[in-house]
Amino acid sequence: MTSRLQNTSASLALGLLCASLIVAPGAIAGNGGGPAIAAPKSHPYGQSMAEWLVDYTRWKYDPAPADNISGKVLFLSPTVPDAPSGSGTLEDPLVVTGHGDVTIKAGTALLDVLIAWWGELYPDGSIDPVLPGNWWGTYVTGEVLLDGKTVLDNVADYYVSPQTFDPPLLYPEPTPWGAIGTAFVQGVPIMLRPLSVGVHIYENVAYVLVPADNGVTPETAVIFQNSMTITVVP
Repeated sequence: MTSRLQNTSASLALGLLCASLIVAPGAIAGNGGGPAIAAPKSHPYGQSMAEWLVDYTRWKYDPAPADNISGKVLFLSPTVPDAPSGSGTLEDPLVVTGHGDVTIKAGTALLDVLIAWWGELYPDGSIDPVLPGNWWGTYVTGEVLLDGKTVLDNVADYYVSPQTFDPPLLYPEPTPWGAIGTAFVQGVPIMLRPLSVGVHIYENVAYVLVPADNGVTPETAVIFQNSMTITVVP
């Protein structure tokens, strides 16, 4: 089994995935003074953050994907990547940057994933290993900025433990590395509350800095840097 690092903006072959992330500048004021993102243990729009992570994964990988909107929640699409730099070692991390644009109606919440591990299924029945829970906040860290203000920097608090798909989400065809489906997901989903009318900018950085001899994966060093311009219309 070979683990893979993927990024929704780059589809890198390695194993972790940092999905496109978006937030909006000025959104804190537009949220009526409340938090810009849903709290980790909250149930925004009637579901836990674990349930939203499952829904996002089904939307992204299910052979018959649903619409990218659920009620008043829009699932964010991938950003457009630039050419990556670096070799992927701790001394020379692979750096992947991406940018996207989206227009939404006022009152729409946004769902994205800061960083997540999608455990894949292989023809022989093997499945990628679960990443240890203590990696989240240590080897796997990140920050979300809204209008230049940090709204999330405590990855461990927002981490969702592995959620299993039974049956697995099978792909239309095997990946270049031989995976045939997604068996589970664990990671850091983000629910952005509705933003004020206007143009907003969201930025995030996710770090995956895993030393060698960790017992799970090869040495891995990737930094994901994403931003998105969000235009909110009445």
